[in-house]
Amino acid sequence: MKEALLALIGLQETDDQERLERRLLSLTAAELAAAQEALARSEGEMTELRGLQGAEEARHRELEAEVADLSAKKLKNGDRQMAVKTDGEFAALKKEAEYLAKKINDLEDETLALLDRLDQRRDLIADRAALAAEAGAACAALAAKAEDGEKAGRAALEALAARRADLARTIGPILLKQYEETARDRGGVAVTAAAEGLCLACRLSFPPQFYNELQRNEKISVCPNCDRLIYWRDHPDFKAPGHSPGPMTAGP
Repeated sequence: MKEALLALIGLQETDDQERLERRLLSLTAAELAAAQEALARSEGEMTELRGLQGAEEARHRELEAEVADLSAKKLKNGDRQMAVKTDGEFAALKKEAEYLAKKINDLEDETLALLDRLDQRRDLIADRAALAAEAGAACAALAAKAEDGEKAGRAALEALAARRADLARTIGPILLKQYEETARDRGGVAVTAAAEGLCLACRLSFPPQFYNELQRNEKISVCPNCDRLIYWRDHPDFKAPGHSPGPMTAGP
């Protein structure tokens, strides 16, 4: 009985460790996915900013060409004003010159505003580039960590699977089936300890007679409240060097 109970405790510890290893693998994968998503967002922002910058640089070239063309027309208008012979022609050319001057002024104002935006966007792109570089470095570090963690985790899971198979053979098919059905119904915790008159899983007390029998450690017992396999934590059988069964607590 002692050997079977110790094997049950070991099986519970093995299954708990396996869940922990799988959770760690999942957390590392989630952390890497979050970093990759942040990097993708950063790169997407960079692409969008550079697209805006390219469009505004193209607009700046258009403005320079328009101003140059209008300036040439204004210069030609001045030459024509010098050569006119009637007041009507002079008035028309003067009106055209005023229009050209206003148009050039408006385009130059737009150019100044555009140059200011381009300067600001260049600074923003530089900031985003630095953030993207940091995100890329973090992503690479997490990828390496995930790869190492995956190797270590898989090795640990293989070792745990081998240990579980050995323990399952020690327990036998009938008790193993009881363990697995209880684990399935009780959130993975099929074996728990008792101490000070309480089940450390459901935290409920026992009838005195049951607790007395449990302390004698003469048979494999089941908690009358939560139906988990249970043992008295302070029995000498569980005080052997190298074995220190944990409380294995859980909800009901």
